[in-house]
Amino acid sequence: MRRMVCSALLLCLSGAAQAAVDSETRCFSADNGGKPVHLQFTVVGDADAGWQAAYVRYGKRGKPITLGWLRGEHEVLAEDRPWQFTDEWVEIVDGKVHGRYTTVHQGARYYGFHYRGGDGREVEFAEDLAALDASGRRCAW
Repeated sequence: MRRMVCSALLLCLSGAAQAAVDSETRCFSADNGGKPVHLQFTVVGDADAGWQAAYVRYGKRGKPITLGWLRGEHEVLAEDRPWQFTDEWVEIVDGKVHGRYTTVHQGARYYGFHYRGGDGREVEFAEDLAALDASGRRCAW
C-alpha cells in the first residue's frame, strides 16, 4: 500500500514539474541563391523559473544546434498592439559560440529571423507558417 501511495505521489509530482516547462516551435525558410534553406526554431522554457533555451535544426534531418539566450529588448509600437520583442541568441557548437540569431516577434508572429555566422556570413529567414506539422512540434518540408 505504501509503495502505491509513493508511486502515485511521484507521478503527480513529475506531472507538475513537466507542466511548468513549455515549448514553442516555428518554421523558417531562406532563399539561398535558388536553393531554399529550411530551419526549425524551438524555444523551451520555464516561465516560473525565468529560464529559457532554444535549438535550431536545419532541413529534415539536421542535428539540433543549441542556442543560449543572450539578451532581449521590448518596445510598445502602439497602445492597442502587443509589445514587439527583439531577442538575441548565441549558437553553441562543441562548447564554443559559432554565430548569433536575432529574432523579432510581436504577438504570435515572427517578423524577423536573422543569422550571422562567426565567419561573417548572414542569412535572413522568413517565417513559413505552412510548414508546421499538425502536432505543432516539428516542421514538415
